[in-house]
Amino acid sequence: MARLFDRENSERREPGPLAPTSARPAISLAEAAEETASVVDILVDLAYRREDSVQQIVATGQAGVHVNKGWCKPARTYTYHMHAFAPAGQRTLVIPLADVFYNAALLDEHPWHDGFVSGTTAPVAARPVDHRVASHQLTATRFNFGLGVRRTYVQLCSLVALGADRRAIVLRSVNQAPPNTRDYALAYSLAPTGDVISWRDGALHWHHIVTAAGVGIFPPFFERRMMNLMRRLGFNQSEISIYREEGRQWVYFVSDTDRVMNTQRKLFSKSRAR
Repeated sequence: MARLFDRENSERREPGPLAPTSARPAISLAEAAEETASVVDILVDLAYRREDSVQQIVATGQAGVHVNKGWCKPARTYTYHMHAFAPAGQRTLVIPLADVFYNAALLDEHPWHDGFVSGTTAPVAARPVDHRVASHQLTATRFNFGLGVRRTYVQLCSLVALGADRRAIVLRSVNQAPPNTRDYALAYSLAPTGDVISWRDGALHWHHIVTAAGVGIFPPFFERRMMNLMRRLGFNQSEISIYREEGRQWVYFVSDTDRVMNTQRKLFSKSRAR
């Protein structure tokens, strides 16, 4: 099997192959639903490998945040993997956290990320093609990352159940018309992109895995080449800082069980009012 990821520290990862659509900036809802099964296997494989590597640190009761990037051959760009772990978190928070992340577009603010502006969700007709997929929805989210342009993402968001102690949220840009958002550039997430929430070795873990070839300013082909070069040369400290700060804020968030549960209750109230 061809290697999917080549890690800069020479570690190799060999999960199953991605779909041929993985490098396209946006795909149809049906194609995104088809991608979900292969993408979630990759996200989970990456998550387990990172968790394996920090077992000794977790055993000491320390929290931590690690950010890595690796070249993803099918997507023809880099994938970032932010891994945060919090021994102070509770095992019972896995499902509430997954609910919060799945419906994060409806939050007034993201407790783990100051750059979130606003978002919307809508039901979709796409049927899950994998029995682990609990539900799909269409999300439109707007961010200001402080990188010179505000972005909007239109994505198929899929909630995936992986046993009692692990959930995944798969995100993929789709070619649906975005809401009217003046002064926002349309940006894209490629495969694999998503989040894995898990409880393992006495700690809560969050894996935020993002594959993106640009920031939505220039034509996708040009941006991919430009961003790949900048990342290869190490001019990506702003991106890394954003991911690292997200992880730190998440650790604080999950260390307060009441705050997590209150956030989930607010989402439930919003969904009932819609």
